[in-house]
Amino acid sequence: MFLTAVIFIIYFSLSDLAKWMNQNGATDKQKLFVFGGIFVLIVVIVNLLAIAGAS
Repeated sequence: MFLTAVIFIIYFSLSDLAKWMNQNGATDKQKLFVFGGIFVLIVVIVNLLAIAGAS
């Protein structure tokens, strides 16, 4: 249940960020950079949590 809530929060936050970036005229390259960076950050955090949980 907690994980579902976190996924919904991330999804709606990212969709709001995308709307805001579109309103402010962000280029596709800027959007790719921002969302790619967020994706990498999420992957790193999940991996760190998995490592911490395994030990």
